[in-house]
Amino acid sequence: SISGSCVTTIPAAKMPLDDDEVSKQIQHMVAFIQQEAREKSNEISVKAEEEFNIEKGRLVQTQKLKIMAQYERKEKQIDIQKKIAYSNALNESRLKVLSAREDYMGQLHEAAHERLKKVTQDAGKYGTLLQALILSSLYQLLEEKVQVRVRKADEGAARKAMDAAAAAYRSELKREVEVSLASDNLPESSLGGVQCLALNGRLVSDNTLEARLDQNITRMQPQIRRKMFGETTVRATEREERERANGGAAAGSVDLLKF
Repeated sequence: SISGSCVTTIPAAKMPLDDDEVSKQIQHMVAFIQQEAREKSNEISVKAEEEFNIEKGRLVQTQKLKIMAQYERKEKQIDIQKKIAYSNALNESRLKVLSAREDYMGQLHEAAHERLKKVTQDAGKYGTLLQALILSSLYQLLEEKVQVRVRKADEGAARKAMDAAAAAYRSELKREVEVSLASDNLPESSLGGVQCLALNGRLVSDNTLEARLDQNITRMQPQIRRKMFGETTVRATEREERERANGGAAAGSVDLLKF
């Protein structure tokens, strides 16, 4: 018998794998690797698809915003162009109306000019008109010595008118005045009327028919325009307020339209 001795157990040696088993294990490993590769590939594809869709949506939204902004700008530009075209058409229409009105006022001025030529042909009316014009100038000048300038053809009528005007002036203002004919005359191209001078020609009251026509046309232009072209409610109110404030025509004025 053997006592106190150590016994060592030696494992039995593994049997080597045959070729079929090796091939099966290799196929199993390959299948496992391929499965993992497919899963990873699918995972990458899904993630890439998601990222693609997100980026596509972002790009589409960005382009939509750009297109909308461009459309709004074009819409505003079209609106501005329409407003400009309307404003230009309106201004052009107004200018045509104003031009037509000015043409009419010019024709009216010419008609009045031609009518004044006939005033001097009626000796009675023209003498009365000369007296009124001289008296108006005397009121304006308020000088003791006044010279009257007229056309050469009007000197005879002017002398009579001067005397009557001076008498009316003295009676009205209780002041003396000496009225005489000027040494020079109005040009023969003048329609007529008078120019009154005082203080050696330093003071001049122009009451020629041309000057009075221009004054009357200017003064009566609002009334003429109102009668011919009408007026808005606002302008009518403003006119009434001005008329109340002015209290009528100035004293000593001569209305040529009654002659």
